[in-house]
Amino acid sequence: LPESPEALGGPHEPDGRGGLVFGTSIDGAAKHIEKLIAREGEKPELLLLKSRVLNAQELEVTGNAQVQTGTDKTAVASVEVLKKAAERWPDFAPVRLALARALLYSGGGEGVINPPSRDAERSIAELNAYARLAPYDPRPWRDLATAYERFDKLEDAESALEKAVELDREYLDHHAALVNFHLLNDHPDKAKSAFARMLKASSDADEIFGQFSDDEGYEADYAKALEPLLLAFPKELEGSVTGLVLLAGVQEAQNKIGDAIKSMQRAIAVEPYSSSYEYLSSLYRSQRRFTEALGAANQAVKLDEDSADAHFERACSLAQLGRKREALAALKRMLEI
Repeated sequence: LPESPEALGGPHEPDGRGGLVFGTSIDGAAKHIEKLIAREGEKPELLLLKSRVLNAQELEVTGNAQVQTGTDKTAVASVEVLKKAAERWPDFAPVRLALARALLYSGGGEGVINPPSRDAERSIAELNAYARLAPYDPRPWRDLATAYERFDKLEDAESALEKAVELDREYLDHHAALVNFHLLNDHPDKAKSAFARMLKASSDADEIFGQFSDDEGYEADYAKALEPLLLAFPKELEGSVTGLVLLAGVQEAQNKIGDAIKSMQRAIAVEPYSSSYEYLSSLYRSQRRFTEALGAANQAVKLDEDSADAHFERACSLAQLGRKREALAALKRMLEI
């Protein structure tokens, strides 16, 4: 970050620190940065800070516009500041990366990717420029992969993800991104190869499988691709609670409830957690096996008396079994928690 060298000297000049921009309101930050620019002149570090402040202002405005009209108006002022800084100081790496991301993602954040456009094309040029200035940094290669996918340049996207892995082999998120890329593009053999490399990057199988976990569930097509990949590594899967819960999740997404129940039973055999029994209970309920669902929920409560989810699971099965007073008691306990 450009603030890093400033932080070392900052205590000697408490009123001159750009870091103050981050500790005040958006309007206060805008006034402060203009004061710094007036006093010190236009520097790339200060223009980068100015673009961040402008972006925050634009997000406020566009957020309100989205609520009212359902559209995202293009934020231009912050991007124009970055373009100006990039042209005047082409070797100042942070500006090139910030500009690339502002052009690639809506609002400068990675949540929404802009559609293919001239801006997206320029973002590729800016990312390549940044990669030349900071060849040790894997981040632009992840962004490049995103940009190339936007233009259906899948070979370039794959190469970019491979480069990110090469630059930071211990960062599991890079490996997971490459595995998912191959899964989503229907290359199961490449996905297996990438996952095998991922397993060598860490000795913690739970951490590795956890990279693919999603509390919100899995799309059926993705689940269909992920399940055979997981089953191709039975040794690593067998001792991993996280891996077996992941397997159950992708099986449930394909409506293979019986298989999901077996996977959860295996996970509990490795180590029983309240959350595992809660999930097992919900799976039994989906098959209308309410007595077994209640038994699993009771085990969850034994392991964690203060789990609201466990009491909710009990209430659901008790109600279906006609034990309404007990169900109400379980719901009240859930509300107390």
